[in-house]
Amino acid sequence: MSGSQEYLMLEDVRNANHTTSIDPRREKRLAYKRKYRQEHNDKIKEYSKKYYLINKEKINRDDKEYYKIHREKLLSYAKDYNLKTFHSRKDKRSEILKNYRLKNKPTYEQNKRYRLKYKEKVRARKILKRRIEQGEILKPLLCSSCGKCTTLHGHHHDYSKPVDVVWLCLECHSKIHWKINHD
Repeated sequence: MSGSQEYLMLEDVRNANHTTSIDPRREKRLAYKRKYRQEHNDKIKEYSKKYYLINKEKINRDDKEYYKIHREKLLSYAKDYNLKTFHSRKDKRSEILKNYRLKNKPTYEQNKRYRLKYKEKVRARKILKRRIEQGEILKPLLCSSCGKCTTLHGHHHDYSKPVDVVWLCLECHSKIHWKINHD
C-alpha cells in the first residue's frame, strides 16, 4: 500500500473519531505542522525521496505485508471508491469521449476501420501486450537480429500464434516488413 493510500485511510479514521472539543494546544501544534509543511514542502519531498531510495526494500516488504494482512478491507474500500467515482464521472467521461470523437473524427474512424479490417492482428497485439504486463512474457534487452540494445518491437510471423514473436529493433523490424511487402 502506498503512503498516500494509507494516509487517506488514516484521515478517514481521524474524521470518524473527530469530536467537536479539541484541545487548544493540540490545535496550535497541528496548525504549526501544517504551516511548516507548506513552507518546507520541497525540503520534505527531497528528504522523502532520499529515504525511499535508501529504504526501498524495507518499504516494499512492509507494504506487501500490510496488504496481505488488510487485503479484504483494502479491496472493499477500493471497490466502493471506484464505484462512487465511476458513477459520479460517467457523464463527464462520456462527454469527453464525445468531444474527442468530434475533434478527431477522421482519426477515430480510421482506427475503427483498421480494427475491424485487421481483427486478428489487433487481437494478437492485445494478447501479447497483456502477457507482457502480467509478467508472463519478458522482453529481451537485445535485438534478436542485430544484437542492438534499444527499444524492441515484437514481430508476429503468424498472428494466430499471438505469443510467438521475434523481438527486433525498429530498423530490423522495418527491413523485415519491407521485404514482406516488396516480395
